[in-house]
Amino acid sequence: RLVWACVLACFWQGLDGIWQALTGLDFIMGCALNAGRLTGSLGDYTVGNYIALALIPAFALWFILRRGLSPAAAALLWCAALWPAFFLLVGAGSRSGALTVAASLVLWMLLAGRRPGWKPALGALAALSAALPVVLMLQGRANMGALVEDGRWSLWKLCWRVFLEHPWLGAGAGRYNAA
Repeated sequence: RLVWACVLACFWQGLDGIWQALTGLDFIMGCALNAGRLTGSLGDYTVGNYIALALIPAFALWFILRRGLSPAAAALLWCAALWPAFFLLVGAGSRSGALTVAASLVLWMLLAGRRPGWKPALGALAALSAALPVVLMLQGRANMGALVEDGRWSLWKLCWRVFLEHPWLGAGAGRYNAA
Protein backbone atom coordinates (compact mmCIF):
# COMPACT_ATOMS: atom_id res chain seq x y z
CA ARG A 1 0.00 0.00 0.00
CA LEU A 2 2.85 2.39 0.77
CA VAL A 3 4.36 1.78 -2.65
CA TRP A 4 1.05 2.38 -4.43
CA ALA A 5 0.40 5.50 -2.36
CA CYS A 6 3.82 6.91 -3.26
CA VAL A 7 3.39 6.00 -6.94
CA LEU A 8 0.03 7.77 -6.99
CA ALA A 9 1.47 10.83 -5.22
CA CYS A 10 4.43 10.98 -7.61
CA PHE A 11 2.25 10.53 -10.69
CA TRP A 12 -0.35 13.12 -9.61
CA GLN A 13 2.17 15.73 -8.47
CA GLY A 14 4.22 15.04 -11.61
CA LEU A 15 1.18 15.66 -13.83
CA ASP A 16 0.64 18.86 -11.88
CA GLY A 17 4.24 19.87 -12.64
CA ILE A 18 3.77 19.14 -16.35
CA TRP A 19 0.61 21.26 -16.35
CA GLN A 20 2.48 24.04 -14.55
CA ALA A 21 5.28 23.90 -17.13
CA LEU A 22 2.74 24.23 -19.96
CA THR A 23 0.44 26.88 -18.44
CA GLY A 24 2.51 28.65 -15.77
CA LEU A 25 0.13 27.63 -12.94
CA ASP A 26 -0.43 24.29 -11.27
CA PHE A 27 -3.97 22.88 -11.46
CA ILE A 28 -4.31 21.93 -7.77
CA MET A 29 -3.55 25.18 -5.92
CA GLY A 30 -2.94 27.65 -8.75
CA CYS A 31 0.70 28.20 -7.74
CA ALA A 32 3.03 29.92 -10.20
CA LEU A 33 6.62 29.13 -11.06
CA ASN A 34 9.17 30.34 -8.51
CA ALA A 35 12.32 31.88 -10.01
CA GLY A 36 11.66 29.95 -13.22
CA ARG A 37 11.49 26.62 -11.39
CA LEU A 38 8.51 24.29 -11.08
CA THR A 39 6.78 24.30 -7.71
CA GLY A 40 3.86 21.91 -8.15
CA SER A 41 1.07 22.41 -5.65
CA LEU A 42 3.55 23.19 -2.86
CA GLY A 43 4.17 26.70 -4.23
CA ASP A 44 7.93 26.32 -3.78
CA TYR A 45 10.67 24.48 -5.64
CA THR A 46 11.21 22.33 -2.53
CA VAL A 47 8.68 20.11 -4.27
CA GLY A 48 11.82 18.53 -5.79
CA ASN A 49 12.83 17.27 -2.35
CA TYR A 50 9.29 15.99 -1.73
CA ILE A 51 9.26 14.13 -5.05
CA ALA A 52 12.71 12.70 -4.39
CA LEU A 53 11.62 11.28 -1.03
CA ALA A 54 8.35 9.92 -2.47
CA LEU A 55 10.18 8.32 -5.42
CA ILE A 56 12.32 6.13 -3.18
CA PRO A 57 9.50 3.81 -2.04
CA ALA A 58 7.79 4.27 -5.43
CA PHE A 59 10.78 2.59 -7.10
CA ALA A 60 9.54 -0.67 -5.55
CA LEU A 61 6.76 -0.62 -8.14
CA TRP A 62 9.26 -2.51 -10.30
CA PHE A 63 9.18 -5.48 -7.95
CA ILE A 64 5.38 -5.44 -7.76
CA LEU A 65 5.04 -5.31 -11.55
CA ARG A 66 7.59 -8.09 -12.04
CA ARG A 67 5.37 -10.51 -10.11
CA GLY A 68 3.05 -10.82 -13.10
CA LEU A 69 4.74 -9.14 -16.04
CA SER A 70 7.74 -9.66 -18.27
CA PRO A 71 10.76 -7.41 -17.68
CA ALA A 72 9.94 -5.34 -20.79
CA ALA A 73 6.29 -4.79 -19.81
CA ALA A 74 7.26 -4.03 -16.20
CA ALA A 75 9.88 -1.51 -17.37
CA LEU A 76 7.37 0.17 -19.69
CA LEU A 77 4.73 0.51 -16.97
CA TRP A 78 7.32 1.59 -14.38
CA CYS A 79 8.56 4.36 -16.67
CA ALA A 80 5.00 5.40 -17.61
CA ALA A 81 4.00 5.70 -13.96
CA LEU A 82 7.09 7.58 -12.78
CA TRP A 83 8.20 9.80 -15.68
CA PRO A 84 5.94 12.73 -14.63
CA ALA A 85 7.66 12.74 -11.24
CA PHE A 86 11.09 12.76 -12.90
CA PHE A 87 9.93 15.67 -15.07
CA LEU A 88 8.90 17.59 -11.96
CA LEU A 89 12.18 16.72 -10.20
CA VAL A 90 14.21 18.12 -13.09
CA GLY A 91 11.94 21.16 -13.47
CA ALA A 92 12.09 21.96 -9.75
CA GLY A 93 15.87 22.15 -10.00
CA SER A 94 16.55 20.59 -6.60
CA ARG A 95 20.18 19.47 -6.56
CA SER A 96 19.75 17.66 -3.25
CA GLY A 97 16.64 15.94 -4.60
CA ALA A 98 18.52 14.84 -7.72
CA LEU A 99 21.38 13.50 -5.59
CA THR A 100 18.89 11.65 -3.37
CA VAL A 101 17.19 10.00 -6.34
CA ALA A 102 20.51 9.08 -7.96
CA ALA A 103 21.85 7.56 -4.74
CA SER A 104 18.63 5.63 -4.13
CA LEU A 105 18.69 4.28 -7.69
CA VAL A 106 22.18 2.97 -7.02
CA LEU A 107 20.95 1.37 -3.81
CA TRP A 108 18.01 -0.21 -5.66
CA MET A 109 20.43 -1.61 -8.25
CA LEU A 110 22.49 -3.16 -5.48
CA LEU A 111 19.43 -4.61 -3.73
CA ALA A 112 17.93 -5.97 -6.95
CA GLY A 113 21.09 -7.90 -7.85
CA ARG A 114 21.14 -11.63 -7.34
CA ARG A 115 24.35 -11.60 -5.35
CA PRO A 116 26.20 -8.67 -3.88
CA GLY A 117 29.76 -8.11 -4.92
CA TRP A 118 32.13 -5.58 -6.32
CA LYS A 119 30.81 -5.79 -9.91
CA PRO A 120 27.24 -4.69 -9.08
CA ALA A 121 28.63 -2.04 -6.74
CA LEU A 122 30.94 -0.75 -9.47
CA GLY A 123 28.07 -0.77 -11.99
CA ALA A 124 25.84 1.11 -9.57
CA LEU A 125 28.56 3.68 -8.92
CA ALA A 126 29.04 4.12 -12.68
CA ALA A 127 25.29 4.62 -13.10
CA LEU A 128 25.29 7.26 -10.36
CA SER A 129 28.31 8.99 -11.87
CA ALA A 130 26.59 9.10 -15.26
CA ALA A 131 23.08 10.01 -14.12
CA LEU A 132 23.77 12.81 -11.66
CA PRO A 133 25.62 15.20 -14.02
CA VAL A 134 22.93 14.68 -16.67
CA VAL A 135 20.14 15.57 -14.24
CA LEU A 136 22.06 18.59 -12.93
CA MET A 137 22.71 19.82 -16.48
CA LEU A 138 19.02 19.40 -17.34
CA GLN A 139 18.20 21.50 -14.28
CA GLY A 140 20.65 24.18 -15.44
CA ARG A 141 22.14 24.38 -11.96
CA ALA A 142 25.37 22.43 -12.42
CA ASN A 143 27.65 25.27 -13.46
CA MET A 144 30.27 26.65 -11.11
CA GLY A 145 28.66 30.08 -11.06
CA ALA A 146 25.45 28.65 -9.57
CA LEU A 147 27.45 26.78 -6.93
CA VAL A 148 29.73 29.70 -6.03
CA GLU A 149 26.86 32.22 -5.81
CA ASP A 150 24.63 29.94 -3.75
CA GLY A 151 23.38 31.77 -0.68
CA ARG A 152 23.89 28.71 1.48
CA TRP A 153 27.64 29.39 1.79
CA SER A 154 27.08 32.48 3.94
CA LEU A 155 24.41 30.63 5.91
CA TRP A 156 26.79 27.75 6.59
CA LYS A 157 29.49 30.18 7.74
CA LEU A 158 26.98 31.76 10.11
CA CYS A 159 25.92 28.32 11.38
CA TRP A 160 29.52 27.44 12.07
CA ARG A 161 30.04 30.63 14.07
CA VAL A 162 26.90 29.94 16.14
CA PHE A 163 28.11 26.40 16.76
CA LEU A 164 31.54 27.63 17.88
CA GLU A 165 29.91 30.03 20.36
CA HIS A 166 27.44 27.42 21.69
CA PRO A 167 29.05 24.00 21.01
CA TRP A 168 27.59 21.95 23.87
CA LEU A 169 23.95 22.88 24.36
CA GLY A 170 23.28 25.13 21.38
CA ALA A 171 21.85 28.64 21.51
CA GLY A 172 18.52 27.47 22.97
CA ALA A 173 15.08 26.84 21.53
CA GLY A 174 13.93 29.70 19.33
CA ARG A 175 17.21 31.59 19.85
CA TYR A 176 19.06 30.72 16.64
CA ASN A 177 18.40 34.02 14.83
CA ALA A 178 19.35 36.03 17.90
CA ALA A 179 22.56 34.00 18.31
